[in-house]
Amino acid sequence: MMQNIQAQAQQLAESIVQATAVTHNVGSTTQQRAEAVAFFEQLKHGEIHSTVYAAAVLTGNEYSLEVQMSAYTLLQILVCNRWAELSADEHQKITQLAYQHMKDVGHLGQQAAWPLKSKAAMLLAAVARQQGPDAYSALLPQLISSAAEGPMQAEISCMVLQFVSEDLTQFEERGGEWKRSYLSALLASVEKVLPFVVRLLQESFQSGSSAAQQGNAEAARQHAAVVPAALGTLGGFVEWAPMGRLCGGSVVEACSFFLGVPDFRDAALAVVKQIVGRKHNKDPGEVEAYAATMAKVGGALTAAAA
Repeated sequence: MMQNIQAQAQQLAESIVQATAVTHNVGSTTQQRAEAVAFFEQLKHGEIHSTVYAAAVLTGNEYSLEVQMSAYTLLQILVCNRWAELSADEHQKITQLAYQHMKDVGHLGQQAAWPLKSKAAMLLAAVARQQGPDAYSALLPQLISSAAEGPMQAEISCMVLQFVSEDLTQFEERGGEWKRSYLSALLASVEKVLPFVVRLLQESFQSGSSAAQQGNAEAARQHAAVVPAALGTLGGFVEWAPMGRLCGGSVVEACSFFLGVPDFRDAALAVVKQIVGRKHNKDPGEVEAYAATMAKVGGALTAAAA
């Protein structure tokens, strides 16, 4: 059976490469493009095992960026929508693939286009969500450890955390005990995630400034790219994290600092807006924290406008 799946996957992979070429070829006719789009739609709903195998193969760095993007998109859709149809062995292999790609893309340097980094992060976030709260809890220390390997790894780690948070709190349709358990794991991770991100913001900005002063433009660019990714992660967590954690940590202070840095002002302001948009929580334990956090935000905005 496995040989049959591999044979089908090989044929599918060749067809995916051809269809991708059609969609990116300015000389393709309207009919050819329509057929390519219909083919990709068919893959989303057809035989899943060989399709997953083919898509996984095509995410490899030996293929063009366009082919990798098509493969990542297809694989992510199958993971999000048809995970239950895959076997436990397939779950494990996809999980290993997603984590390895996150590591590999983070070491590509200038070769790693932003869309590729984003797709690798989205795939790992989708896998972590499907695997459940225990998988997320196990992944978190790996992401934090990976971020220490370099700025590109740090950027991707931040993306994964942002996507997990946003997917679960905004787009997850499943409810019941599964969602309650995952939200509980996400909530428990706040005390690790927020200090990690704030520290990463400080270190990345300092390292980027130092690299720029030394004339190392590429290193400065890589460190600078971590800042909006880290602010994006904060944005994914401050919408729902307990106010006590926001007030007691350095989240507002970090955003306040970057409000004064033109290149990162908009990203920092987006986080501040999300904090300000929080509804007043009447829980006795949150009332004081809410007032104190809003006072901090008010001070930060006043200082930025001065």
